[in-house]
Amino acid sequence: MAKMAVSALHAAAVDGTIWLLWVILNVLDAFLVALRKIASFADVITTSTDATCCDHANNSSNNDDSAGPARIVIVGASFAGLGAYRDLLLRHKASDEIEVTVIDYKDYFEYTPGILRAFVEPNHLSSLTCPLSALNKNKNGASRFVQGEVIGVDATTQVVSLNDGNQIPYDYLIVATGSTYPGPIKATTSQSTLAQRQLSINQSARDIDAANTIIIIGGGAVGVELAAELVDKYRDRQKRVIIIDVAPTILPGFRQHSVDYALRWLEDNGVELRLDTSFDRIDDASVTLSDGSKIFADVIFKCFGVAPATASKYGGRLLSDAQDGPKGSIVVNNHLQVEGQENIFAAGDVCFHSKSAELKLAHTAHVNASLVALNVLRLVRAAKNGTESRSHGHDGLLSYPDGLFGNEQTPKIYNVSLGKYDASLGFNTLVMNGPLPAVVKWLIEWTQVAAAANRPIGLVFWVVADWTSFFLGRTILPMTETAARSKKAQ
Repeated sequence: MAKMAVSALHAAAVDGTIWLLWVILNVLDAFLVALRKIASFADVITTSTDATCCDHANNSSNNDDSAGPARIVIVGASFAGLGAYRDLLLRHKASDEIEVTVIDYKDYFEYTPGILRAFVEPNHLSSLTCPLSALNKNKNGASRFVQGEVIGVDATTQVVSLNDGNQIPYDYLIVATGSTYPGPIKATTSQSTLAQRQLSINQSARDIDAANTIIIIGGGAVGVELAAELVDKYRDRQKRVIIIDVAPTILPGFRQHSVDYALRWLEDNGVELRLDTSFDRIDDASVTLSDGSKIFADVIFKCFGVAPATASKYGGRLLSDAQDGPKGSIVVNNHLQVEGQENIFAAGDVCFHSKSAELKLAHTAHVNASLVALNVLRLVRAAKNGTESRSHGHDGLLSYPDGLFGNEQTPKIYNVSLGKYDASLGFNTLVMNGPLPAVVKWLIEWTQVAAAANRPIGLVFWVVADWTSFFLGRTILPMTETAARSKKAQ
């Protein structure tokens, strides 16, 4: 089938809107940076004056500071891990109460939901990443980044062990290791530096460019987006792209309007869909179907098999006693504490919270992290004040998710890209298809990386975005059609 061309007007509209947003965001960021410098200078003046005037009162006013700040260790510089770090030190400004150590096997943050475009545009990786060394530049010295792979956690001695023999003590632990996924889509431990990751992306791009036939196993969001990137990039060349999935349709769990739109898009652009098709074996150059037939290909991508990142390649599991959730995920209570461990929390893809049972998305990881940060600070302050504001009494800690914004459920938000200039956006009952969601996809990607780099515009954007999403989910765009009708009737 001939591939459907993207009109020049369509492409120009998307590119032009993105360029305009990029300019606006960078101008706003420069303005916020200037404001922050002015505020920092004012703080210095105020602090110097207070120190001169009130130095004689220091000894009498510092009652519990001798114990030092609470040591918080975050395992994983993921969406949830960096979200918790930002909330603790930047949003709630608790640097005088805590010291935060972030551990990750990589020395960079990667916005993995956008990585599929890098397989056809390798230079796009630079737009999706930022170095984690910025975590060492907190002005109060309250944070640090440690590169290494965690091989175990001893909850009794409260120590995190790394593969290099280093041991890091903690008072409070946040496990935010994310999830694993078949390479090359997600970075492995052999790609611990950005240069190594770039080499892997470059090799995948060369393999794709040389291929005539490409098979994608899996018709979920990753498989659909990868297929769309391939046919969108190679519209002028005949590449055979095949999606194979045992499910009867693509995008399971997504709104039907999104499914129908993506199906039409893929079919119109020449993607072969082998749905409701099981397979027995995947080799380097072929897939053997259950009926005995074989499909040969130059490149095969496995777009299935996501799992919580709770196991170490060095053997063992992070928290064996708590990993009873689906696929070995860490079970947490309503405060997102690991069962049986008051001072250990888990957030993001790695945890399982039975009450919410929500989709594992960057948005929900952020929300997890926000509640965990607040609960950790409540425990820190309760311990410092000698009070019993503990979860066992259920009157000290916030419950998930209603403890943040009052919502009983987190909004179901997704955005499936269909090449550069098309996408399908879902927000609870609302579905939008076309070029506007493609612009929103870029906006999410850019601001996520900006937030990971501690750029003020990224931090502010996601504080506002999280609050807005919950407000909309509680009012005009509730989770179900029944709830939506109820709101209209009121």
